[in-house]
Amino acid sequence: MNRSDLVRTVHENVARSGKARLSKAEVDAVVWDLFETIIDALANSNSVRIAGFGAFEPRQRAARAARDPRNGREVAVPATIVPVFRPGKKFKRLVADVD
Repeated sequence: MNRSDLVRTVHENVARSGKARLSKAEVDAVVWDLFETIIDALANSNSVRIAGFGAFEPRQRAARAARDPRNGREVAVPATIVPVFRPGKKFKRLVADVD
């Protein structure tokens, strides 16, 4: 599922439920704002925890030595911060129950 599929599915689910009347463009804006909010939080070293879904966290990855596969030479890989997603219990349970 890509972003446009996600927007279409959310738009259909919202329209079917009758809870709100949003255009596809409005749903797209909300979805993108959600993504940007998560990205901004992680960029500022904050975690985002969504009950029943999971947690997005920034993690420090230590500097290390690696090998260049083209020539076999050792190269230094600097320390960096990477985003990590940990699914919640409900998320894991629902995915595991899919047949």
